[in-house]
Amino acid sequence: MTVTFFDWLFGRKKPNPQAGESGDELSHWRIAKITGPDGRVVVARVRLQRPDLADLDKYTTAVHVSWPLAGNPIPSSMSPEDLAATGAFEDAMADFESFSYLIQVRTGLGERNWLFYSSDSDALTNGIATLQAANGWPLTVRSHPDPSWSEWRLLAERITGKKTLH
Repeated sequence: MTVTFFDWLFGRKKPNPQAGESGDELSHWRIAKITGPDGRVVVARVRLQRPDLADLDKYTTAVHVSWPLAGNPIPSSMSPEDLAATGAFEDAMADFESFSYLIQVRTGLGERNWLFYSSDSDALTNGIATLQAANGWPLTVRSHPDPSWSEWRLLAERITGKKTLH
């Protein structure tokens, strides 16, 4: 049986304390609909707390993975093919959990974008490139140093209204 992100998020998988997961993992995530001034909508899944990992200080690189989508769908209006393919991508990313951490997913404005923080960005980007080549997925990957997790913090603080997320 394949365990998807949603299976894990909604409690159909036991948490892994070694990976910083707790039994109340669902309480750490929020799904939010964000409407821009032009009326376009983005739906985001955002973890509201950084993981409780002993080596968290090594996760200093933000890695963005983008998947183009036709039109401007939000998750509820994505094609079944795009939903299945992006879900397969998320499932495949479980192979990289020892050096990457998914912290948010945004869908809208013609793309789905995942934000990971990594302790080994070369291994992560090479792993994604291998998955892309094997599956023909239309991915764009970019990374940059972000030791303070400011990329994640910006959206998480906007959603919660709190300015001191850790």
